[in-house]
Amino acid sequence: MEEIICVYLDSKKSTSYINNQYEFRVSPNIVLKNDEYCEFYLQNFSCINGIPNIITGENDTLTFTIGSGSAVSISIEKGYYSGAGLVTAIQTLLTAGSIPLNAVWDNINLKMKISHTNTAFTITETNLSQMLNFEPREYTSTDSFICQSSEVVDLNENVHNLYFTVTELTTNTRTSNSFVAVNAIAKIPIVSAFGSYNIFQANNPIQKFVLKQSSVNNLTIKLLTDVADTYHPGRWTATLCFTIKKLPLNKIEDEDTLKILKSFRPNTQDSFTPFPPSNKHNIKSRKDIQIGAIRQNPYWI
Repeated sequence: MEEIICVYLDSKKSTSYINNQYEFRVSPNIVLKNDEYCEFYLQNFSCINGIPNIITGENDTLTFTIGSGSAVSISIEKGYYSGAGLVTAIQTLLTAGSIPLNAVWDNINLKMKISHTNTAFTITETNLSQMLNFEPREYTSTDSFICQSSEVVDLNENVHNLYFTVTELTTNTRTSNSFVAVNAIAKIPIVSAFGSYNIFQANNPIQKFVLKQSSVNNLTIKLLTDVADTYHPGRWTATLCFTIKKLPLNKIEDEDTLKILKSFRPNTQDSFTPFPPSNKHNIKSRKDIQIGAIRQNPYWI
């Protein structure tokens, strides 16, 4: 016996937005009977890609020392920059600070150059210099007073993914390069250009999670980037799918599955009394829920 419930989420219809989290009420509640368990997953998600690649306090600073002078730094305003846009911002700050360096972006090789006409200079290691693949050292006449990216520059280094987290549903984690996304049920690759819509659709094989409680009446959603920053796109939509199933009728061969089921169903046994044959393949649906728009068999939140 299997029952599928699709919960449609629209951030504009959230109950509240507090502490960078979207709150949704699930009505009617999703309730499991004693002989049921539930699997769930994120079926789809969409939002505009407005994630900056230069973030204040994260990767916005370059530090230079010209000759035997003192170190000087420039800090770039938070935002999304193309290679050409970033080099323009850097050069503007260099000029404004009377720092005699020239910045050039190589759009063919996707690299940046910083140069002086005739004086050695040193680049100090910062998160931005790392992103630009600048080796932190002194650049002398041997280098023709030129510092160049050692590798192709990934301007989206810190914004490759979004993590969709649901506080109430799971303790599963997704590990990023700098943090652990607690309660993340999906890692959403950012494949759209800045300012375009990013669309995620679950594809086979779909990773599903087992619901660890017997009911769901509230959902708390948070979107996180690769550097653990909360992302608030203004509006996003998503579909969560819940599949309610009867506990297995026969012996559970998968010990991990048995362990999970026993974690929230302490009385789960290795085998169960079969249901009448007429009920084994009976697929049923809940009543239509029509709130705000006409949908077929969903929850619209």
